[in-house]
Amino acid sequence: MAEWDALVVEGKGKVRLKSVRGSGERHVRMLFCGVCGTDKHIIKGDIKSVTLPRVLGHECVGEADGKRYVWPAIIPCNVCNNCRSGRYNVCSQNQVFGLTTRNNYAGGWAMRSPLPKGTILFELPDGLASQSAVLVETVASTKPLHNLNLEGKELLIVGSGAIGLVGAIHAKTRNPAKITMIGHKSQAALLGGLIDEFHEKGSKDGALLDRFDVVYDAGGSPESYADAVKYVKPSGLVLESACMPEDFNVDLSGLMAKEARLSTQLGYKPEDFRWAMKLALENQKRLKKLISHRFVLEDHGKALDTMLNRRYGKIIFDCS
Repeated sequence: MAEWDALVVEGKGKVRLKSVRGSGERHVRMLFCGVCGTDKHIIKGDIKSVTLPRVLGHECVGEADGKRYVWPAIIPCNVCNNCRSGRYNVCSQNQVFGLTTRNNYAGGWAMRSPLPKGTILFELPDGLASQSAVLVETVASTKPLHNLNLEGKELLIVGSGAIGLVGAIHAKTRNPAKITMIGHKSQAALLGGLIDEFHEKGSKDGALLDRFDVVYDAGGSPESYADAVKYVKPSGLVLESACMPEDFNVDLSGLMAKEARLSTQLGYKPEDFRWAMKLALENQKRLKKLISHRFVLEDHGKALDTMLNRRYGKIIFDCS
């Protein structure tokens, strides 16, 4: 059986580069893999449902048979009622690559990775660089913005992490009248002049109240949800992304007082990777600027310090 080096998360704050051994699954050679906020919360010990030890990493670009691929992290069972009705993103028995696969070594922070049964590979177009393609999975995760009519509307994005930053790039393609962001200045700066207005997280600005046609909550916390409700205009729309590290309860009274709408999202379907790859190809220069840190696997100590203690845009591992 083949062996390769992988970053194995063994417990809270404990990540080790070690040799792991594969079994009989199909494998890919890893090229690049991103670091998601979920990965950070697992390493911090915030998410108890993920079993350790495990190789993390679900924003992947890999190579097999001389071709480059990306693949959805959500691996449906194709058997349950939700899958049979085409709702693969809410599969009742799904595995999530690099998070909940039954094979704990199926993750992207490695030189190679096994591919669980049901993994769907999407071949990358020639013009899309492997480094930029790491963000295809994040683009697909901004699905609430896809096909949304933003023409002539004011959009607020709450949160300047990867979902918020990629969401701004995605939203720009929908021709909104204005994009405003609440977040951290150093992160928002990675967008260059893409956004029209910026407000530092935690600042109190009454001018934002009841102002926005659409608010995209990319923060994934009770606080960011509360901001979204405060700043959406009456009869407006709040988009809630499922990027929270843990469940939280929400108060609907603020939405009801405005007759505002709430639209929720959980992941994506495999076919969403087709438009996500196209959008990534067309916006690759902007996406590439979001990559603030690039580490080889051997530099995992520096990567860990960055993700836990510093502001960043997108961190990626060069696994090749």
